[in-house]
Amino acid sequence: MQRPAPIAGRRRVARYLGHQFHLLWAGQSFSLVGDQITLLALPLAAAQHLHAGTLSIGVLGVCLRFPFLVLGLPAGVWVARHGLLRSMLAADVLRGVTVAVLPTVLVLGVHNLGVLFVAALSLGVGTVFFQVAYQSVVPELIANDDYWHAANTRLSLSESSALFAGPAVGGMAVAALSPTGALAVDALTYGLSVTACSPSFSPREVCRHSTCRLSPCHRGDHCGHRSPTASATCAATRFSTRSCGPVPPTTSAPPCTRR
Repeated sequence: MQRPAPIAGRRRVARYLGHQFHLLWAGQSFSLVGDQITLLALPLAAAQHLHAGTLSIGVLGVCLRFPFLVLGLPAGVWVARHGLLRSMLAADVLRGVTVAVLPTVLVLGVHNLGVLFVAALSLGVGTVFFQVAYQSVVPELIANDDYWHAANTRLSLSESSALFAGPAVGGMAVAALSPTGALAVDALTYGLSVTACSPSFSPREVCRHSTCRLSPCHRGDHCGHRSPTASATCAATRFSTRSCGPVPPTTSAPPCTRR
C-alpha cells in the first residue's frame, strides 16, 4: 500500500495538472450542478405553469433519461471520433440554449407539454454526450499517465459533490426565484461551464482509417496502444452500457492511422 503523498508532493501534482485541467474541472463542476437543478426545476415548472399531472411529470422524467438507453454506445463512438472537449462544449451549449429558452416559453404562456418533452429529450442527449466525454478526457489534457489518477479523482469528487449538494442548490433556487428562475440559474451554470472549458479546447488526433473493418468502438480499442483517449472512451462507454463486445483479432484488420 502506498503512503499518502506529502503536502509538497500534492502541490506539485496540482501544478503539473496545469491551468487547462483546472479550468476544465471548474466547467465540469458547474455543468454537473446544472444537471441536478434541471432534475428538480423542470418537473416543478411543468406542474406550476402547465398544470401537469403525475403521469406527465413521469413521462418528463423518462424523456430526461431515455437518451442514456438509446445513445450510450453511439455517444462513445461519436466523442472518440470528433473530440472529447469539442463534444463537451457542444453538449453544454445545447443544454444551455435549451434551458435558457424554456423560461421564456413558459412566461409567454405556451401551454404545450410537447415543448417540455422535446426540451427534456434535448437535455438528456446533451447529458449523455457530456458524461461520456468527461469520463475519458484526462488523457487528452495530461500526457503523463502518472497523474491521471489524481486528475480523475478530482473529477469524481466534483460528481459526488454535485450529487450531494446539487438538489439543495436547486431547491434554494426554486424557493427564491420560482421554477422558471431556477431554470435561468441552470442556464447560467451551463454558460459558466462553456466559458471555463473553452480555453482547454484543442483539436485532437483522431484514429481513423477508411478501410478499417473494425466497428468504431472496436477501432478505438484496436488503437488503444496508440491513442489512450480512444481506449479510455471505449472503456467508459462499455462501463455505461455493458454492451460492447470483445475486440476481434487485430490481425483481421489493417492498422488504423492518425490524422
